[in-house]
Amino acid sequence: MKNQMHFPTIDEMIELPEPEDAQISPDGRYIAYTVTRPDWKQNEMIAQIWSVTCQQGQERQMTFSTSSSSQPCWSPDAKWLSYLHKGSQDKVMQIYRMAPDGGGAEKLTEVEGEIHTHQWSPDGNTIAFIMSGPEDERDKQRKDKYGDYRVDNVDYQRARIWIYDLKSKNSHPLMGKDQYHVSEMDWSPDSSQIAFIGKPSPDMKDDEKGCVCLLNIADMDIKTLTGEGYSLPRWSIDGKNIACNRVSADGYAGNIEIDVLDVNSGVGQSITDDFDEWAMLLDWGVDGIYFSAFQRTSIHLFRIDPSSREITRLTPEDIPGWVSMGVSFSADFKWATFIGQDKDHYSEVVLLDLPDGQPKY
Repeated sequence: MKNQMHFPTIDEMIELPEPEDAQISPDGRYIAYTVTRPDWKQNEMIAQIWSVTCQQGQERQMTFSTSSSSQPCWSPDAKWLSYLHKGSQDKVMQIYRMAPDGGGAEKLTEVEGEIHTHQWSPDGNTIAFIMSGPEDERDKQRKDKYGDYRVDNVDYQRARIWIYDLKSKNSHPLMGKDQYHVSEMDWSPDSSQIAFIGKPSPDMKDDEKGCVCLLNIADMDIKTLTGEGYSLPRWSIDGKNIACNRVSADGYAGNIEIDVLDVNSGVGQSITDDFDEWAMLLDWGVDGIYFSAFQRTSIHLFRIDPSSREITRLTPEDIPGWVSMGVSFSADFKWATFIGQDKDHYSEVVLLDLPDGQPKY
């Protein structure tokens, strides 16, 4: 029979390439993203980094290793694309970088701990990264004497903020080992401070106990701005305020709000009281604060004016089943990119013209 419908096998479903983590370059020329496919010989899923030009749609595979590369991140001048990778000679994931038009990759860090995420400073001179470990001499001595064991609810590998200096090519921590467990961070526009979420520990029981803290780069002084219940700090363009998510008093039975904090006083106020959904903060742009939220079974992109609290939907309302995940923005906030789906499209990299709201697959 002609045109007989083919039902995919489990193997065919697994082999479908899965795009993730789309990151648009600050100048809006490129989108870097990962594509995950199965490696049947190694019996694991391998992610490689790809790039595509925004206007011509020319795709290019950037990494070709037998191990995964992840978390593409652009330098502020868009001349470098950094990412996490465990090379053949590496014991753990390290930060690498390459030029967007190709060429050899350069390994930047040589650390022993587990890097969770990294972010370039706005001046392009340093890269901050959140890392658990490494073991200190006390930990190593205990392991040598008693073996490798951990005490529940006591022995934690807290993650802290480290910094890599591109001039000296050295890495060092910016905070003590047991001060906080750091889960998220964001550079201030002038590169002098890092706002981060500090928790007592990485334990699930402390997951909603995040406080917004400020780390001064020059003297490594830490100032706690808020009480518990916060996440996802994002600086305003002028550096005077920080937006962040806050879990309501009803916990996850209520909404997740967006609060705007004054950097000096720490005083904050919610700007999404009238929005009856979880408002998941994304970024603070030149024309407002961007967030994503469920609308029935769809996930849409929104912008809110922090002064008037007027909310604008930016993604198409008339496409059934629209889902936009992991949104990033160009420096001028004229373009956004994300992994998108709808009733007619599997996961794809989508470029969105923010002024007119037209998506480009």
